[in-house]
Amino acid sequence: MNNQPLTNEAGEVRELTTSDFEKFKPATQVLPLSLRQKLNLEPAEKFSAMIEVDDDVLEAFRKIGVRNSSF
Repeated sequence: MNNQPLTNEAGEVRELTTSDFEKFKPATQVLPLSLRQKLNLEPAEKFSAMIEVDDDVLEAFRKIGVRNSSF
């Protein structure tokens, strides 16, 4: 097992070994929720909403490929 520090006094990172990688944890376990969401590692919180739009707005969404079963 490698117990050497990952960086030297100058802040340079040494070459990582297999045992170093075995100690790594998944990002979903160590990053805060807000960062995981920005990195698309966590689904954003979803909510349901109903809105009314004019026909031309609805048609514009359909043209760019936005689909919803309610359209």
